Parts: sequence; structure tokens; C-alpha cells
Amino acid sequence: MLLDVGRHLSFDYTASLSYYSSPSFRDTLDHRARMAWGTAYQDWNLSLSQGYTSTSNPRVQTAVQTDRENYDTSAGASHQLNDKLSVDIGLNQDFHNVGTAGGLTNVSNARVWSTMDWLNYHFGPRFIVGAGAGFNYVSEQLGSDMASEQYQGRVNWRATDKISLQLSGGLNDQQFLSGGQGDMLTPVFTAAIEYQPFEQTRITLTGDRSVTTSYFRNQIIEGTGMTASLDQRLLGWLNLVLSGGYRHSKYLSSVAVSAFSAGTARTDDYYWFTARLGCPFLKRGSCSVFYQYSANSSTQTGFAQFYQTAVS
Repeated sequence: MLLDVGRHLSFDYTASLSYYSSPSFRDTLDHRARMAWGTAYQDWNLSLSQGYTSTSNPRVQTAVQTDRENYDTSAGASHQLNDKLSVDIGLNQDFHNVGTAGGLTNVSNARVWSTMDWLNYHFGPRFIVGAGAGFNYVSEQLGSDMASEQYQGRVNWRATDKISLQLSGGLNDQQFLSGGQGDMLTPVFTAAIEYQPFEQTRITLTGDRSVTTSYFRNQIIEGTGMTASLDQRLLGWLNLVLSGGYRHSKYLSSVAVSAFSAGTARTDDYYWFTARLGCPFLKRGSCSVFYQYSANSSTQTGFAQFYQTAVS
């Protein structure tokens, strides 16, 4: 359900019923809600959003059906300094709580505060480069707190009317505030290329490497992945989306020696494929059928194999 309040404020709510064929999982009702606000003031573009998510899904990371509650807040501002220079400022807050159902005893709730800010140089309307710096602080309820700094550069290039490229990359400097583990310096990047050969067809390739916190206490995840998607309009009113991807995840301990770091030295390989066919009805409605297959293999005992098929 989407509700627009004037030109600047909107509310969005989605409820999802999930029924599982396996007796190992319980049927669930998930909730997702978001409030978004945006406006322009003089030479500034300002935005603010608040989201809430409550889900209970089988998760690759935990290998069981996991309850998760998430509150996320983001604020952004962009400003054109002159005809060549602009700045982008972003602030984020993310509180997530992980349930202990399914025998989970070593998970930890976390609070995350982060910022990523950019100075951009406009060579023209089709080519923009930027330099950015960011800071991230993680407060874990049961594990080691962490801080990190990011130093990145980026390029946005509209090569032709049919091809566009976005690329950012740099270094993530991770510090662990207790536990005796040394700092970790990790290359990170995001990349996306979009090709639209016809008005009805769009092909997208993306890739990324990132460092994130784990649901388990005293852990971080270094992840590298890639995704390909095809968006095709059919017969003028049907929309077909095919997408698939691969992700390699490496779980690392945030303490030198930990009796509670389940999954340390664990690596996972995750594959997925999704097909969706949708169509509009009336003026503001839409309907779709959806199929997804995913599979995961892990080097850690208890997480070795995971397969899932979903139809909706």
C-alpha cells in the first residue's frame, strides 16, 4: 500500500504471507514499512527516510529460519557548488535485532551508524568523477565493537544514449575495538553497466565487494558478488524480468581467539535465479507471478548445503 501526502511525503507498507511446504519451517507474516520525505531548498536537494522490517525467513547465514527486526534511518543532501563541483552527503543509522529461535545461541543484535560523503567534478552532463570518504561504527550487544573508514573514488559515465557505467572503488580500513585482532585493510568496489539496445529491452550487469557485520557475534563478512538481469517488455503490456547471480562470502573473526565465533574460517558460495512476469491493471494496480531458485554451499559443518525454491 502506497500513500502520497502532497509532493514531498510518502508512506509505503507491505505485508507478505509465506507458506512453506517443508515441516521444518513455520508459516509467517512479514511486515515492511517506510516513510520517505524529500524537498529542494535553494541549491540543496534534501531527503529523509525511516524504515521498519519484521521478517522470519530461512537464511543462508544461519542455516535456520531466523526472526529479524530492523529499523533503518537515512538522511541525504546534495548541493551544486558551481557549474563544475557538487557535494553529496549521506548519514545512515541501522538497528537490527536477531531472534534466537531455531537453536541460535551465538547471535548478536547490533547498532550501526555510518556516513559516506562525496565531492564531485562534472566534466559534462555525461561524465562525472568523484572522491569520497566514509566512516562506520558498529556497536554489538554481545560482541566486539568495530569502526572502519572508507576511501573511494567513483565515475559516472553515460557513454551513449544506450550505454551507461557507474564505478566506485577504494579501501575499507577495519578496526576491532576489543579482542586483540589486528586491523584489516580490504579493497572494496561497486560496478554497474547498463545497456538498452531497444526501448523495450534493458540489460544490466553489476558487481561488488564489501565488508559487513555478521548475525553472529564477533564476526564480519567479506563478500564478492555479481548479478546479471534482463528487463523485457512483451506485447506492450507484459513485463518479464530474468535475473541471476553469484556471491562468495568469507566469514572472519573480529577477535584473535574466540570461543563464540561460530563459523570463523567459513566460506560460502551462493547462486540464485529469479523470473518474474507482471502486468498492470486498472490505473494504479499491478500483478505478477514469481519464481526463484537458490543454492548455497559452505565449508562449515552444519551449513554445508542449502537449496530453496519459491513460487508466488
